[in-house]
Amino acid sequence: VFSYLFRVILTHHLPVYQIGLYFSIISFIIFLALFQKMGTELALVRFLSMWKLEEKYAHIHSALISLIKFQTCLGIFFILCIILFSDWLSIHYFKDLTAAPYLTASSFLFLLLIVEDIPRRVFQGFNNMKWFASLEAIKAGAIVLFTIFGFFIFTSLWVPLIAFLLSTLIVGIIGWLVMK
Repeated sequence: VFSYLFRVILTHHLPVYQIGLYFSIISFIIFLALFQKMGTELALVRFLSMWKLEEKYAHIHSALISLIKFQTCLGIFFILCIILFSDWLSIHYFKDLTAAPYLTASSFLFLLLIVEDIPRRVFQGFNNMKWFASLEAIKAGAIVLFTIFGFFIFTSLWVPLIAFLLSTLIVGIIGWLVMK
């Protein structure tokens, strides 16, 4: 429901080409994030449940630290690549000269998605499906709220991008607070 409402709000405030650019940039970043993760989070879910049953809590802690370090290094690499090639990507991939600053700002999702996804995978591995499922709904609701408030201030593609980034950060913080 929130995702549909978000799309309706965008169509009332932004031109069609900017809506397309927004979803293209977000899809591009999330696609590259698959290479950042390389299945490590799904492996974490399996091992978390196994180590929890065996009460190997040191293994859980070590795996979380290793995963965070690994994904942070790859995330920084992807951010630097996008910053360096944002103009080229704007012209040759997105076919929109205005895409570069939006792409550069969105590249920080590589780090924010780590903050958001690790708690979700911990909840999944510990079979806490209430929180695992709730975080996505909270994020979608936050995106809608931030977008509505943002469009009261000004109408720009920056509004949904900042709403997405801010919502990802807030859901990550909530996840980490609940996880402790």
